[in-house]
Amino acid sequence: MHKTLAVRVSPVVYLRMLVYSFVAVAVRAVALLPLWSLWAFPAGSPWRWLALLCPLAYVFFVLPMRFSFAEALLEDFTFSRAFSTHLYGEKIAEGVVHALHVMKWGLPTLCLGIGYFFWYSYLRDMNVGAFFELFGALGKGMTDVINLVAYVPDGGVVEGLIVALIPLGIGLLVWLYGAVRNSATRYLWVLATAQEHDLRKERRRRLMGRRLRQLGVALVNLALFVPFLVAAGIALKDSLIGLSDAMLSALIAQTPMGLDATRAVWPLVLSFVLFYLPLLPVRRALTAAFATRDVKHTASTAS
Repeated sequence: MHKTLAVRVSPVVYLRMLVYSFVAVAVRAVALLPLWSLWAFPAGSPWRWLALLCPLAYVFFVLPMRFSFAEALLEDFTFSRAFSTHLYGEKIAEGVVHALHVMKWGLPTLCLGIGYFFWYSYLRDMNVGAFFELFGALGKGMTDVINLVAYVPDGGVVEGLIVALIPLGIGLLVWLYGAVRNSATRYLWVLATAQEHDLRKERRRRLMGRRLRQLGVALVNLALFVPFLVAAGIALKDSLIGLSDAMLSALIAQTPMGLDATRAVWPLVLSFVLFYLPLLPVRRALTAAFATRDVKHTASTAS
């Protein structure tokens, strides 16, 4: 007999999800620790190979934990379910497939990142006058285009930098859209497993004709993410203001760009704790509720 799966969020469940969120963040932080070996040891040191433990930790700990969380959320949420190793191998496999599906949407951003890296190498060899001339021309070109519709003052270096970063912004939006399209996968996997259905067919059946609704849920999630973005922006304000000065100094001295953001670390951590984590269970519950809507009807139709 098939289990009935649905999202049931009570104050107790919310508090459990909140505690789980803290633990999940800690697990991800530990999984990232091996990357420190890239900075802690000199080039050529065999200890730098410790960085490979990072992707391994994500594959064998973080990815299956995401699917265990989905199981717990669609059942009676308990810590034993949220950290369960039930179907551990399948969770790893589906987690890797899901990660690859999201990463393929990031290929444009990856290509742009490589291009920006080589472009930055070219800019480092450019004198200050040529730098201002290049980005000033880009800024003026942007305002010339806008002037075809409405008058704006001629742009300068700042507008030129904005123009240069627009492709990267578009690439990030494409990647974000790919993440949205795959956001319901782990919850659909729980449903498909419980109902003994094929995940790919279950996903097509549940998401076909509902992509706009999925986008709407994502926009609500984004609105719940805005408080953290505002708080993080305030915390990083001084560092961001110094970014242009750091870029100019790096060009003049022909040295790598340095930006001291250490003063913003604790305000940023506080913003994360106060404005990101408390709303994270709500955002996850919204996505899960979207994925499981009309679950009984869908299950009966498929059988």
